[in-house]
Amino acid sequence: MRVIIYESSSFGGCFHYALSLHQAYQADERIESVHLLVPHGTEYQAPGVLSLLSNDQPSTQNSLGRKWTFVWRQLASPVRLYLYLRRQPSSIVIINDFEQLTAPLWVPLLRRLKRRHQFVLVLHDPDRDAYPPSVVYAGFTMRLIVSLMDLVLYHEYLPDKPYYKVPEATRFVSIPHGIYSPHEPDQHLLENITQRAEARNVISIIGNIRQEKNYDVAIQALKFLPDVQLLIAGNAAHSGVDVEALRTMAVEHGVADQVIWIERYLTDEEMAAAIIKSDVILLYYRSSFASQSGILNLIAPFRKPVIIADSQSSLAQVARTYGLGKLVAPDQLPALVSAIQEVLTTPEVAQQGWPAYTAYASWQTHVDNVLDALT
Repeated sequence: MRVIIYESSSFGGCFHYALSLHQAYQADERIESVHLLVPHGTEYQAPGVLSLLSNDQPSTQNSLGRKWTFVWRQLASPVRLYLYLRRQPSSIVIINDFEQLTAPLWVPLLRRLKRRHQFVLVLHDPDRDAYPPSVVYAGFTMRLIVSLMDLVLYHEYLPDKPYYKVPEATRFVSIPHGIYSPHEPDQHLLENITQRAEARNVISIIGNIRQEKNYDVAIQALKFLPDVQLLIAGNAAHSGVDVEALRTMAVEHGVADQVIWIERYLTDEEMAAAIIKSDVILLYYRSSFASQSGILNLIAPFRKPVIIADSQSSLAQVARTYGLGKLVAPDQLPALVSAIQEVLTTPEVAQQGWPAYTAYASWQTHVDNVLDALT
């Protein structure tokens, strides 16, 4: 049995997920070979990793040039996948990242190979309505993509969307996200956070800076939490976040000195340092958030107290199932303030679910679920 994993990004959550998938399938004795397809220029190198896809790092800061790079990637990477698969024997093809915008062009190409290959889609974000250029087009392209697949994988929660109502030939299987292995913490960042936090408790929002993470509510909460320091650490994602507006908000509310900003991509070691120095980690996403959280699975080995938005999301679903963290009504300032105060006083209320969750959320469970469904 052969496995091919398609990952068209060279950084970020999906990329790190693909690396862990690659390692998990390589470790399984039932798998003859595993190849991970990544973009040209990807720094990560390992046996079975092939840099065949279009480079996703623009060579220019020019706005027009960056847009051209994006459009070219949307076209070129799926075509390169097709050309590669034409030369390969029968395989399980796991689409871990996909170009939704150009699906009408590449889905027909891959459909030609259905007799030879089995196609698997990983839905990291199951609510695709907001994808450009419109809700109607997003629905059309998702239905097209899903109809190609033999198997669609989702993390615990699948929203009721028309594009998931496809012929019975496509099966849907729930899988755990998988827990990331911990790294040794960066000592310099450990010391830096300790110094800047002084004697205050540290609550953190870590990972890519995205609109869904409710930074504004967390900043407003600091007015009622004078002994708390908020750590915001991560690289600004392409999600419309106005970091300067958030900084201005902190000043206007008189809490600028209670916010530590680290606006850049964190290495694995720096991420470990940020987690270790956190007394509480906020996964307090907006009510519109429907996905699982990769950050949850970075935190898991450290078993830190977490506060999670009680919404319709994959993240909230596993929290309810395994008693994980402190669930709080989303988008509500008083509820968040009360939860932070409670967890800082009795952190065990937000820690007790970790053993059950870590027993469930293994990469091997993912592999077993996929192979059981396809063989």
